[in-house]
Amino acid sequence: MRISASLNKLTAIANTFVTLACVLVLCPSVSHAGSSESVAAKAPVSDVQVLVDGPWAYSEDPRDAKRIVLIAPTASSINHFIPAIGYKDGDLELLLDSTIEISNLASNPCPGCSSDNPYKPKVDRQSLKDLLNSKKGRYVISLPKPDFYEDGKHRESKVGMVWWGDCYPTCNGSSTRAPFTTQVILHYITNDSQGFTVNGGKSLDFEDHNRVEIYMNPKGKMEDCDSGGRLAFREMVRLFSLKLYVDYGDKNNNYPSDDDPQDCLGSDPQKPSISFLRESVTTRKARLTVRRRSRPCKA
Repeated sequence: MRISASLNKLTAIANTFVTLACVLVLCPSVSHAGSSESVAAKAPVSDVQVLVDGPWAYSEDPRDAKRIVLIAPTASSINHFIPAIGYKDGDLELLLDSTIEISNLASNPCPGCSSDNPYKPKVDRQSLKDLLNSKKGRYVISLPKPDFYEDGKHRESKVGMVWWGDCYPTCNGSSTRAPFTTQVILHYITNDSQGFTVNGGKSLDFEDHNRVEIYMNPKGKMEDCDSGGRLAFREMVRLFSLKLYVDYGDKNNNYPSDDDPQDCLGSDPQKPSISFLRESVTTRKARLTVRRRSRPCKA
């Protein structure tokens, strides 16, 4: 499975309002080589591109080997708007479970064309099935398996199994640091550009003749620590019972986990509850000590 953190639709080029959750690809994951069928006789004429922006994970659908699923936390849990899909004439809000079909697929795989770099945690296949069948606590979008994948945007991030505040100042080596994909583009080769459907509705026209945008916009503005992106990542990995933490560098690739600024790590929504409990116990002991010391001695 892959997890994707991406730019929202309103600012697809600028770096403001980035909601980075690092594209997560869940394993057993999508096969990037595609099918081996020959389609030379079909004469494909169009490369349909589905741009996926927002805190999404993606994986091969364990229920149907010919499809993939995009998975995101609920909008209310991460302070986002409801996910939507953009087409030629507007936008359509998506349901907790949505199915997208693309017309006249030519199935023209391009082994070696895939160029995305998601983070790839392993997820139990049955647990993934259970999540897909639960019908709550997440958004799921089902699509045909793409012919290949592309890294639309990326940003250097660190992902590790230990929260940064618990390993500082010796966090080096405890995480994976790379320019992870933050927007993934799914490519489909078709015989024409007749459009697509959502949940069995009427046919919708592509933007710019061949493009579809799936997005989930954050509410409010992004601050320097990007607590919104950290919250989105936390809720994403919780869906799959994964113990993972993300840290985002600034434009100079300096990380809070390297220099421990309290304004970032101290307010990080990923901070494990055990850390809060530890702090509460320490604070309570300190208060008791102060109270005991402040009591007057009995004569």
